[in-house]
Amino acid sequence: MSDTFADQCADASSDPWMNGLPVDTHIQMCTSEFLVINDQTYRAHLTELRDHKMVVFKKASDGVEYVYVPMTTDLVEQAIGITEAEIAH
Repeated sequence: MSDTFADQCADASSDPWMNGLPVDTHIQMCTSEFLVINDQTYRAHLTELRDHKMVVFKKASDGVEYVYVPMTTDLVEQAIGITEAEIAH
């Protein structure tokens, strides 16, 4: 899940006012990349990250559930072992 999720993490963490990414949208992205097959496997993959507060699930006032990464882009890159040189390639 690292490439798609890393991209979304970077996008979400660059704007502190952003709600995050709608969970349904992220699940669709992950299933289209064959990273997960359904909601259950998606949540199973993110359980460890959620347990360590690296990923936060929250519901907005409109009832939409969002996934948010409460870290800076640099911290996300360090966590998944990506350097700027690797991103450029």
